[in-house]
Order: sequence, then structure tokens, then C-alpha cells
Amino acid sequence: MNRSRVSFSLSVLVFSRCALVVAMIGSGTASAQDGPSVRFSGFGTIGVAHSSEKDADFTSVGDQPTGAGHTRSWDFDPDSKLAAQVDVVASEQLSATAQLMTRQRYDDSYRPELMMAFGKWQFAPEYALRVGRMPLPVFLISDSRTVGFSQTQIRPPVDMYNAFSVYHYDGADLTWTTNFGGIALKSQVYAGTTKTRLPGDETLKLTPLAGANVTMETGDLTLRASYIRGKASASSPAINGAFQGIRYGFPPGALFPGSPEIPGDPALADQYGVTNKTISYSSIGLNYDPGRWFVTSELGAVSAVGVSAHQTLGYVTAGMRIGSFTPYATVSTFKDKIAGSTTNNPVVDALRTNSAACSQKTLGVGLRWDAMKNLAFKTQFDHIRPDDGSTGLLINTQDSYRPGSVYNIFSASADFVF
Repeated sequence: MNRSRVSFSLSVLVFSRCALVVAMIGSGTASAQDGPSVRFSGFGTIGVAHSSEKDADFTSVGDQPTGAGHTRSWDFDPDSKLAAQVDVVASEQLSATAQLMTRQRYDDSYRPELMMAFGKWQFAPEYALRVGRMPLPVFLISDSRTVGFSQTQIRPPVDMYNAFSVYHYDGADLTWTTNFGGIALKSQVYAGTTKTRLPGDETLKLTPLAGANVTMETGDLTLRASYIRGKASASSPAINGAFQGIRYGFPPGALFPGSPEIPGDPALADQYGVTNKTISYSSIGLNYDPGRWFVTSELGAVSAVGVSAHQTLGYVTAGMRIGSFTPYATVSTFKDKIAGSTTNNPVVDALRTNSAACSQKTLGVGLRWDAMKNLAFKTQFDHIRPDDGSTGLLINTQDSYRPGSVYNIFSASADFVF
């Protein structure tokens, strides 16, 4: 049996036992009149994806090491997950939340990950302070990004959400909610730090980070604007080796047989290396949902850092509810632009070019069926078109892969909450 399958099975067993214990504790605690109330809940997705591209892998998020396509024609890893959450309410002012989730991680394991662990102080009706580990609030659905049941689609649009593989941060936030007539406003400021592990033994840090967002709701319309800024550092054996060569130089034949000597350039290494460099992400989102139909859209922009390209991304999703069925369609795009100008160093220029070879467009259609109150089945078809010469967001590209090749993804899932 595949190692990830074994890990996933063990995680399911662990979570089922934890669920029983926590549920018993919660039941006993909730019955006490003078003690805190405890609520146990959870969610999960059993999903499978198939790719028509056999020379590369499709993934749903950027920290997955394998996916559907080359590694496995039909793969459960891109979308499958299981999570358990405990909410403790000590008083009207004090509460706490903790959440564990198991999914495919950067090292191809299903080790449970602490997604949330924070305390909340509602020190005034309009103001709340949270401290601990919280979802990084950069998207329209950041708080429910991993909860497949809460979303119409099988997964958030990859062209938009793959750009930010960071799920959570450790720090504090302050929220202010108010109403002006028929308009509800929620403003949030936050600060902290985050560290994410990626395939290839790569580590991405945002230390420190700070951000703000504003959400406005009026009737069936929700609008949101968000901004985050931080100091980014990326490290891996491949990245460190490349920039050590840029800094100190490459001897003849180091890059390929017969390659010329490349002198070292410490200034160029400092300029394009991703070490303590300022990065920012800004986005706007819209959701209009009168009930029978809905439309959701987000647009975002990531600033260039070192050799990394400047990115613009966005999507529009529309659907119609017909009884327990919801057909939907999505159009999305991910666009890269090379950062900086051409240098005299072929290694730096190659890194810059490769960073900007990820542009693609996606057209997706799907159907959601709410079979039960807490269970939904979905099918989805995505037609993905990388730009000419681009690999798009595919990983594990093989020597036989042709950049710019169009491919299709078929997915099916069962999403549930408990």
C-alpha cells in the first residue's frame, strides 16, 4: 500500500478516537451549569482527481509534493482531508478554539497539523481580540478555505488560491464590527509570523507580517478588500546552492560540460536572493447571493520578490440552485510577469525566466448535489490552458513534458461535516 495511503488511514483512526473522547468530555462539560461549554465538530473531504497530462502532476495547493497525472493517474491526495475542532466558551467574553487537520503535506505524509489554536476576548460588543494560531485572512473564504462542504466547488480556484500556500499565522488580531443603516462593516488588523514547509526541503518564512481587511455586507451583497505585507525569506538546498554560486562564482564546466566560468557577484546575489525581502499581497472580493443563484469573484496581486515574478490572479464563479442540485461554472487566470531587468548573469536570468513560466487560464464546470443536511457530492471538469512556453502550475514535469500543453482535470468528491 502507498505510504501516504497508510498515513491517511492511521490519521482517520486517530481522529475517530479523538472525536469520541472529546465528544464525551464536551457532553459532560456542557451539562455542568457553572462550567465552560465545549463543542466538538469536524469536517472532511474524500476526493479523487484525474489528469489527462501524463508528464506532470496537478495539485490543488502549492505545498503538495505529488498529484494527479505523472505520479498517479487517479489520485486521492489533491483534495482529501479530515479535520476535528474544539470550541470552548468560558464566558460571554472569553472563548478558545483549536483545530487539527490531516491532509497530504510537503513530505508526502498525512501527519495531523495544528491549523488553529487561539483564545478570544470579546472585551466590548464591537471589539474582539484573538491571540494564537489563526487562519491567514487574505481571501474571501480564508476562514473556511479548507472546509469543502462550505464551498460550491470541489476546491477553491487553483489559479487564485495556489499562489498563497500559507494557511495560518501565529500572532494576534483585533476586529471591529459595526452597522451603518443597512450596511454591516467588519474591520480587522493583524500581525504575527508564519513559517511554511514546501516540497524539496524548502522553507518559506514571513517574519514579521502585518495586514488589514475590511468586509462590507448589505442585503445579498458582500464586498471585501485585503492587504498583507511582510518580510519574506525562502531557503532550500537548491536555492541556497544557486545563490552561493551567484555570490562566489561558477568555475568552468560547473553548469554543464564546457560551460564558461561565471565570476561571483555578491551585489547581484543580495539583490535577487529571497532573504528578508518585502513582499505584499492585495486583493478584492465580491459575493452576490440572492438565493436562487450566485456570483463570486476575487482579484489579487502579489509583488515580486528577488527572482520571483510579479503575479496577478483572479476568478469569477457563477451558479444556480435547482432544488438540491447546484450547477456552476468558473473562469480563472494566473499571470506572471518577470521581475527586474536582464542581467549579465545567466543563472539569475534563468531563475527569473523560470519563475515567470507559470501563467495559465482555466475554464471549469461542475455540479454539487446536497444529498443530506451534512453531506454533499460534487463532480467537476477543468480545462486548463498554460500560456505558450509555460508549465502553468504543474509540478514534477518530466523531460517529455511540452510547455504550453493543454490538459483536463476530472474530479469527484464527497464533502461532509459533523
